[in-house]
Amino acid sequence: MDGHLQQIYTALEFDRLLEQIGGYASCELGTEWVLQLEPLKERPLLEQRLEEVREMMAMLRYDDPFPLPGYRDIRSAIKKTRHEGSVLTIEELVDIAHTLDVSQAVYRYLGARQKKYPALARYFRRVHAFPEIVRQIARTIDFSTHEIKDSASPELKDIRRQLRKEQDRVRERLNQIVEEYKQYLQEPIITLREGRMVIPLREDCKGRIPGFIHDRSSSGATLFVEPMAVFELNNHIRELQIEERREIERLLRHLTEQVRARIDEIEESFRTLVELDGLFAIGRFAVEWDGAVPSLSDRVLELYRSYHPLLVLRYGGRENVIPLDVKLGESYHLLVITGPNAGGKTVALKNIGLAALMTHCGLPILANEASRIPFLDGLYVDIGDWQSVEQDLSTFSAHVAKLAEILKRATRQSLVLIDEIGTGTDPAEGAALAMAFLEEMHRRGALTVVTTHQGALKAFAHQLEGAENASMAFDEDTLRPTYQFRVGIPGSSYAFEIATRFGLDGPVIRRARELVGSSHEKLEDFILELEKKLNRYQRLLSDAEIKKSQLEGLIKLYRQRYEALQREEKKLKRKAAEESRAILERANAVIEQAIREIRTRRAEKDSIKQAKSRVEAVRNEIEQQLAEFEEPVTEAELPGKGDLAYWEEMNVTGTVISDPDEKGQVWMEVGDLKVQIPQNKLRLVRDGTREKVRKSGSPPQVVKPPRDFRTEIDLRGMTMEDAEPVLDKYLDQAYLAGLEQVRIIHGKGTGALRKKIARYLQSHPKVREFHAAPWNEGDVGVTVVKFKD
Repeated sequence: MDGHLQQIYTALEFDRLLEQIGGYASCELGTEWVLQLEPLKERPLLEQRLEEVREMMAMLRYDDPFPLPGYRDIRSAIKKTRHEGSVLTIEELVDIAHTLDVSQAVYRYLGARQKKYPALARYFRRVHAFPEIVRQIARTIDFSTHEIKDSASPELKDIRRQLRKEQDRVRERLNQIVEEYKQYLQEPIITLREGRMVIPLREDCKGRIPGFIHDRSSSGATLFVEPMAVFELNNHIRELQIEERREIERLLRHLTEQVRARIDEIEESFRTLVELDGLFAIGRFAVEWDGAVPSLSDRVLELYRSYHPLLVLRYGGRENVIPLDVKLGESYHLLVITGPNAGGKTVALKNIGLAALMTHCGLPILANEASRIPFLDGLYVDIGDWQSVEQDLSTFSAHVAKLAEILKRATRQSLVLIDEIGTGTDPAEGAALAMAFLEEMHRRGALTVVTTHQGALKAFAHQLEGAENASMAFDEDTLRPTYQFRVGIPGSSYAFEIATRFGLDGPVIRRARELVGSSHEKLEDFILELEKKLNRYQRLLSDAEIKKSQLEGLIKLYRQRYEALQREEKKLKRKAAEESRAILERANAVIEQAIREIRTRRAEKDSIKQAKSRVEAVRNEIEQQLAEFEEPVTEAELPGKGDLAYWEEMNVTGTVISDPDEKGQVWMEVGDLKVQIPQNKLRLVRDGTREKVRKSGSPPQVVKPPRDFRTEIDLRGMTMEDAEPVLDKYLDQAYLAGLEQVRIIHGKGTGALRKKIARYLQSHPKVREFHAAPWNEGDVGVTVVKFKD
């Protein structure tokens, strides 16, 4: 970025705005991309970027979520991969897998919407899908633990099986030694030192247990000894660990080669994701703060209700910020803004400059979408104090240097913004210099906006064709600014009025009025009178608008009250029914407890079933009462056969494959699993019509459930007859939830329930394998179930 552009960014505080926008990116790389934005100098490129931003905003407002979050910074991994013989680490491969997974999701997302978002379609051609690489990495590495899976290769699986077996042998032998010599130990435990299993021997018992000392505690009271009895076993474990490392290195090298084979496509996809993340940040900023993409014009700069973005961000919304309306480039192209200090002149100047700069950087502005910004060949800004001790520049010298630079560069297609023109020197000479400069800008036709306190410039703007006065409104009663921008009326400085308010002596004020001259005072009085009349008419118009709104509000209020009474009636009835259900549930808990007691006393099962049936009948009766007060579901919201439907309870999407039966139940296909669900529990996916599902042929999307989904179920105390429907429903839900494995707690006891559960699992279509839990995780009292891919 050159120094001229950096000065503009600083003067308009544009770098601060970019930091705010960059914060909306999903990754720090997207933030970096936003911070490096510069004005686009070719109109076709700018029009392309603005259209991309417009489509991104529409996508974020009205479409499915953009699947961009989740990619990682893989720049160093890409660079490393390009070196032959290099091997990526587990962490680097996991980052690459996440990034390629996002690339694949973006590829599918944009590919399905090329016609809908034609400007963004060019990014679809620069992202790629890498399903095989992602599958191989996922098959090899556990993303949650960043460890190589046992199943990564048959060799690794065999090595780790032997390793666990040997470790169990060492642990068993050490447990025997601990039990035999526990009087010599600090604690009866087994621990690790230098990767070998040892026991903590008291220092005063040194030599009691033959073995090798691997370490000593910091206090010196404990020796960590490897008994001779397990020395060879530990050696074998070390050999197996070395074999394990070699096999892991071989697997990582293989995965690195897979990545290296497509590194160019991977890098292109990665860079495209970063650019899309920048657009994503811009779109999110615009959607949250109601931004709009203005039209590009040849000449006219027109802002409708334009809000200064940094003020909106500071105050958390538009409510406390006054918008700006301004038009430049048709009847006039030179605007002179006058008025008192702290009245908002500089803020208005920055508002105009930011709108132009944001548009040329491809950013939406906080204004009405009917706004227009001309395509500029240059933006020139002189705002703030540019004095420099190092360069021996005073305020006025720096100001003149800026004017000289503008005179060298500005053209008809330039925008020139100058704050407090002609200040810092003799007022008469400063005003003359300002008028000469503005005449030259006017001759060139450059769009020019300046602020000033120079009274002579008000008359200059009034007399010059193609120039116009403007001012910031001021409340003459309170002597406070209202920040309303007005074109066509010059502003008063209110110097005498403000001085009087702050207690300056009356005789001094009167003498000042005499010194300034009667003609100047008459002009100021005329401006003040104009302001008073304008403020009065604006108040009258505001009062009329308020009364109109009040009348419309009364009509709306009566209608809303009537509807609220109807809703309140339903709410009260529903509350009563819910209280009844709560009572029933408490009673049901008591009955269930009674049933368990009956079962314990070996009562007949028929009596238990009858008790449950009675409870269920009452429950259904209450549920029917509640259903009467539910908001009615329209026929259009209920999915039919062939529709894509959303099951809220399980947070999954699938295809309805049957018509409802006499009980209102339908069959739904989620992946390759079929489940029966009440039709009124489903909601139609709006873009998932029968025709679309039939034509696309794509499998339904399965969405992950809430994070608190249980990974184990407790069936202790239940018979297989009672446990089977509970277990069947739980396994279906766990499979839909995308879990790889679950735990079934059934207890040890006689083993009858465990055997029946094992027979049930052998025939379950979604179960790949099952086995007893490790000895320290429940042993035979828990069965671990793994699902099919």
